Amino acid sequence: MSSGLQPLGGGLTPMGGGEEKKETPPAPPAAPAPTGPVTPPGAPRTAVPAPNTRDFYRDEEDAGRRRLPWLIGAGVLVAASIVFALLRPLGPAALPTGTTPFLAADQAFACDIPTNWDKTPLGTAAEGGQTTTSPGVRVTSGGGTMEVTFSTVRGLMTGQLLFGNELTPGSMQGQSNALAVANLQKKGVRKRLAGYQETKQPACPSGMGAMIIGESKTFVADAVLYEFTAQGAGLHQRGAIHGYRAVVAGATLIGAVLCWCDESDWPKLKPEFLKFIGSIKEARPSQPKSMLGTSGSLGGGGY
Repeated sequence: MSSGLQPLGGGLTPMGGGEEKKETPPAPPAAPAPTGPVTPPGAPRTAVPAPNTRDFYRDEEDAGRRRLPWLIGAGVLVAASIVFALLRPLGPAALPTGTTPFLAADQAFACDIPTNWDKTPLGTAAEGGQTTTSPGVRVTSGGGTMEVTFSTVRGLMTGQLLFGNELTPGSMQGQSNALAVANLQKKGVRKRLAGYQETKQPACPSGMGAMIIGESKTFVADAVLYEFTAQGAGLHQRGAIHGYRAVVAGATLIGAVLCWCDESDWPKLKPEFLKFIGSIKEARPSQPKSMLGTSGSLGGGGY
C-alpha cells in the first residue's frame, strides 16, 4: 500500500522554478578580412623588407657633418697661428755687416743703409711711389728700425705763416729749422710710445749741409739729436726700447729720423744709428717737384 510519499531526492523543483541555466561565453570577434593578396597554403612566404635605416656617415646629404670637425679644427689652428704671429717677439737685430748706398727713386735724397737689413722705400722714394705718402726709407732687422721721412723747408715756412710761432717757433727768424720740426715730431712720438723719456744730445751728425750760428757763435749743422727710452709700440715689441730721435735740415729738405731697438741691442747698435743719421743728405740742390708746397711727415712714418 503506497503512502503517496516521494523520495527526498526526487520530484523536487529547485527554488526559482525550472532547471538551472548555464551562461554561454561570448564568441571571439571575427578576424578582419585580408586587405592584400592571400598566400595559398603551402606557398613560400614573400620576404618583408627591413625598415629603412640611414647610415649617418655614408649619406651624401650629411657630407657637411663629416667635414665639420675638420673645419673647426682648421679654424682653431689658423686663429692660433695668427695670434702667435702677432705676439711673437721680433728677436734681436742683426749687427750690420756693412752699408749700401741708397738713392731715392726721385733722386731727392740719399743715405747709407745696412747691407743685411730689410729695406722699404717710402712715398716718391720708391719706384712708382705715391705723392700722398711722405718720401723716405725704412730699414729693419728683428726689433731694430732705422727710418727717415722728409718734409720741405717751404712747407715749414708755409705752416709758420698759417699757424704762427706756436707751431714752428723761431723758424722765420733765421733760427733752426731742425729744432722747429723736432718740436712737432716729439708730440707724435710721445703719443705712440708709452713711457717716452728723452735727453737732448750736445751735437748731431749731419750731411745735409744747412748751417746755423750755434751757442759758441760759430756755424754748426742745423740738426738736433735726442736719446730716448720707451716701451715698444707694436704687438711684437712690448718691452723696453732704446733709440735716437733726430732732425737734420738742408737747403730744401728736412729729414725726421727715428732709430730704435730692444734695450739689450742698444750697445751694439748705438754707433750704427749715428752712422745712419750722419749719412743722410740731399741728393740734388733743386727742390723736388713732388714735394713742392707740402709739409710732409714730421716724425718718421707719420708719427
